[in-house]
This record gives sequence, structure tokens and C-alpha cells, in this order.
Amino acid sequence: MGLTITNYPLLGGIASVDTSYANIRDIKSTKREDGVHELSFMYYISKDGISVHIGGLQKTSETPFTQNTWEISYTHLKEYLTTEGITHADQI
Repeated sequence: MGLTITNYPLLGGIASVDTSYANIRDIKSTKREDGVHELSFMYYISKDGISVHIGGLQKTSETPFTQNTWEISYTHLKEYLTTEGITHADQI
């Protein structure tokens, strides 16, 4: 499962990569010392098998993450891409 990205901007928007692919790896869930639960993961953007961008995101909650962490992570990545104005679609 991953996301197809129509036009991924690079170098602060000076350049872009068309039809790239995003997937998630290294999902981790932890409880911080302050009692807040944190879900973090890395996302990888690639084009024709070549890495274009690697980034990390995290999501926090007052309660433990008990649902499917893959689903939570992909939803969070889609929300992030949407707020950045990046068009994407699910790819199974």
C-alpha cells in the first residue's frame, strides 16, 4: 500500500517530480515521560525506484494508539500532503 503523488515539489518548489510514489516505514509508538503517546514514522518518496525525498512525521495523543497504526500513519501522511497542497491518491 502507498500513495501516488501527482507532482511532488523539491528545492522549495523550484523543481518537481511528476508521478512519484510514497510509502511508510519504521512506525514506532511510545509513551513519553510527560504521559503523551506518540506515533512516529518515516515516509519515502520515490520515482522509478530512485529515492527523491525522505521525511518523518509524528502524531500525538492523550490516549494510546489502539487502532491499526498503518492506517493512522497513512491518514496522517495524507493530511500532511493535503495541507502542503500536494495531490495524492491511494495505491494498493
